[in-house]
Amino acid sequence: MEIHIGNYLDSNNYTNWSTSGLLQYLVEKENYTTEDATNIHNAFRCHLEKKSADHNMFKYARNKAERLARTLDLAEVTQFFNLVQEQDQRAQNQEYQWAQRQQDQRIQPQCQFIQTLIHDYSTLYEQKQRCDLKIRVADTQVFEVHSMILYARSSFFQEVLSTNKVEYEISIPDVSPQCFKTLLNFFLVKRVGHMTCQSLIIRAL
Repeated sequence: MEIHIGNYLDSNNYTNWSTSGLLQYLVEKENYTTEDATNIHNAFRCHLEKKSADHNMFKYARNKAERLARTLDLAEVTQFFNLVQEQDQRAQNQEYQWAQRQQDQRIQPQCQFIQTLIHDYSTLYEQKQRCDLKIRVADTQVFEVHSMILYARSSFFQEVLSTNKVEYEISIPDVSPQCFKTLLNFFLVKRVGHMTCQSLIIRAL
């Protein structure tokens, strides 16, 4: 900080010395913040007072340094860094929002594909199209299903279907129709209503 302030005063004609000029110079050199405002204010004033007392300098340069030291305002320095931080925060927010939009644009087609796939499988099941497996539950109701969906979604059915490769009907006598319907809905759309059967889900998954 001290070096930067000294370099600013030495590298600029005294007619161009200003508080705003110094502050702009500093933020280009280091990542100063509002917390540095008091130290910058005090250090700048100290440098200006030294310049104003240096008789090797032109009288007009000494007078300019004296006026700047006398009128130097800590509130002005603090406000400058507050504005800088606000601008930095705004830029970070815009960058984050842009990144989020880019990510959403990448994810959206995937989500649309998944939703379409779920809808297609649900339609096939509801219309009983291309069902290749019957599951009898509670010895009272038979569900026609797609074996590949059950195989892909449940380790329990992977084992059952691997064991019963030739059979097209499987019996699960200790499961109620409502519970099995709930489980099928979970397999198809990952959604379970207020009717659940925890024991069945634990067993099937």
